[in-house]
Formats: sequence, C-alpha cells, structure tokens
Amino acid sequence: LSKGTRLPTDAADTIRSGRTIFGEPNQGFLDAAATLRQGVTFPELILVSTAADAPLVVLEGHLRLTAYGLVPDTLPPETTALLGLSPAMSAWDLY
Repeated sequence: LSKGTRLPTDAADTIRSGRTIFGEPNQGFLDAAATLRQGVTFPELILVSTAADAPLVVLEGHLRLTAYGLVPDTLPPETTALLGLSPAMSAWDLY
C-alpha cells in the first residue's frame, strides 16, 4: 500500500485513490479511520528494531497505523508502543 516507503501517509494516499493491493478491499482501513473520528483510541503498536537507536518497524498494528495516516488529526501528540529489540531482527525478511 505504501509503494515500498512504509509510510502510513503513503498507504493512506493509495487507499484514498481507490487502488487495492492483491485484490484485497481497503474497507477495513476506512472503517478503522471512522472509528478514530468517533474518538476511539487503539491499543499500542508493537514495534521492533535491532537496537534502541536503529529504525523501527511495525510488527503488529499496521491497520491502526494506516488508519492514523488516513485521519492524522486524530493522532495523539504522544503515544506509547511496545518495543522489541534484538540484533537478530535484521535477519527478518520484513525488517
């Protein structure tokens, strides 16, 4: 959805354009964005990295993060996330 950038705002642009990936509908992202507009808050994202100062990758929470990309005004100024650190993360295909 993000055209390889991994940025939720790029994924949101793809969704807004009506383009789908692998023929999967985007309705779940739109529904999640509508939920955010209603004031609902989502659980923490789970992020992983090889070290505390290395780039972070979303392990779990892609739908929630993309929903925030669709309605960025609902993103709180501060948030918490669960973070897993391991030098072995670099061996993960999606890191």
